[in-house]
Amino acid sequence: MNLIQKAGLAVVALVPTLSMAAVDAGVTTAIESAKTDGLAVAGALLTTAVAIWGALYIKRKFFG
Repeated sequence: MNLIQKAGLAVVALVPTLSMAAVDAGVTTAIESAKTDGLAVAGALLTTAVAIWGALYIKRKFFG
C-alpha cells in the first residue's frame, strides 16, 4: 500500500468523526427519540403478529 492510499484511508476514517462533532445536541436527541419510537413500533408489531399466530394456531389445533 503506497502513501497516497494510506492518506486516503486516513481521510475516510476521519470523516464520520468530524461530521458527528458538528451535530447539534437537539438533533442527537431527536435521533435517539426516533430510535426509541421505532423500537416501540417494532415491538408492537411483533406482539400483534405473535398474538395472531397464536390465535390461528389454537383455532387450527383445537377447533379445526
